[in-house]
Amino acid sequence: TNSTISFLLTSDKDIGELLMLNLHWEKDSYLYGFFTTNQFTIRRMRIKSGETQS
Repeated sequence: TNSTISFLLTSDKDIGELLMLNLHWEKDSYLYGFFTTNQFTIRRMRIKSGETQS
């Protein structure tokens, strides 16, 4: 099945060129029960910069 999870990350500093992204979740987070195995596949990731959220 296909699932979409969206979230917003903010940073007060310029992180420069993004070369690597590590994902980590803890056992008590809502994502822990979502995955039945320890592995999952990310097919598409969109990263935008310079945008504001109001």
